[in-house]
Amino acid sequence: MRNPGYSPRGERCYALKCGKRRERASWIGALKNGKIFAPLTFEGCCNRDLFEAWLSQSLISQLEAGDIIIVDNATFHKGESIREMVEDAGCEIWYLPAYSPDLNKIENWWSVLKTWMKQMLPKFETVRECVDAAFKNCPNVFA
Repeated sequence: MRNPGYSPRGERCYALKCGKRRERASWIGALKNGKIFAPLTFEGCCNRDLFEAWLSQSLISQLEAGDIIIVDNATFHKGESIREMVEDAGCEIWYLPAYSPDLNKIENWWSVLKTWMKQMLPKFETVRECVDAAFKNCPNVFA
């Protein structure tokens, strides 16, 4: 719902205000044995370059040979370099069917994280600070 504004009759009401209520913070993380690890928060949207950087710099080093990485069907999750990186680590990558968030266990954790953030956001100066705190303080969904 938008806040009402005032202008003389017949004139359009303008305000120097952005339509966005708050900045956008996004995150990537992995779930193993019911625990989140290798979380990364960033501003904006994910793309293949960001996903590859997270995979090579954060996730791969925390995996064991034989682990299976399950990702949704987003285009940026796919690519020869991603497949090679995962295989070089002795792991496999599996893709969920399109439109299947119910099969993606990490979605339950993201839901809890978002609920916690909505309650705690007023205590932080930025969304990014709130996201970082959520990863440290949010209860484990599967514990």
